Amino acid sequence: MLTGAPDGDTRHVFAGDELLRRWCAAVELGALGCGAAALIALSELTVDARRAGDGPLAALATTTAASLYRQSGRHRDARALDSRGLAFVDAAGAPSRHGVPMWNRAALADTLVNLAADNLGLLRFGVSHRLLERADVVLGRPDDLGEGPWLSEARCRLRLLWVRAEWALYTDNAEHALEVAERAQAQLAARADRGTERHRIKTGLVLAAARAGAGATEQARLDAAALRDQAAEGGLLPLCWAASSLLQGLGDSPDSGPVGSVSSTGMSVNDLHRLLVARGMPFVTSANDR
Repeated sequence: MLTGAPDGDTRHVFAGDELLRRWCAAVELGALGCGAAALIALSELTVDARRAGDGPLAALATTTAASLYRQSGRHRDARALDSRGLAFVDAAGAPSRHGVPMWNRAALADTLVNLAADNLGLLRFGVSHRLLERADVVLGRPDDLGEGPWLSEARCRLRLLWVRAEWALYTDNAEHALEVAERAQAQLAARADRGTERHRIKTGLVLAAARAGAGATEQARLDAAALRDQAAEGGLLPLCWAASSLLQGLGDSPDSGPVGSVSSTGMSVNDLHRLLVARGMPFVTSANDR
């Protein structure tokens, strides 16, 4: 069964940061697969952030909604939302209530990384690479995640590493993808707070995919199965579905676990997909949605 709740980012937010807390709560709804509730919360937050003159937070809310569309395979819709988010952060001008350059930089970096992922899904590899380079410059071309604030710094740098690894996989450079993914996992483990559970699982999934691309299929299968179970235990339905989908791509039956029996989640990849749809995740319904 899917149990628990994610150990979310709210522990990284000061009690007085009400809009930031609402953003973190919406992110956690999405992490649980409650797509409809998350999208409503993010839409309302975008409106309230703009009314408060907080362009960076409006951008973060908008690009988080875009991430839910991208996770559901709707890369064009995600790109449209991310482009809107970029306009919010570019138009912000005045300092955010939460402190610029920190939050302005975080919003800009997230938006650029998201746009890179959108364009990667649309097979626009050159555009994606240029956006990753821009994000790298915004974040100061970091060599590691560092011990700075999680939400506004290390998280952004980790997401950049994810998409860099994915870009390498898409462009047939599995060895580089593996190097980037291994570096991301090592640096996340080295942080005192170790990020959040969902970031640890997502980092592990990127590494498993990179291992599969580099030919280490059995290790990738073992990793993906363990990560699927961790995601199920934490109630992280989208990550559970992603891990199950990776296992299916590695040759497992869509209705079974890695050794031919029903998976420990008690749900097949098709069951997980149906549950996500029921919870309002905006999956593609036609080729036009892509």
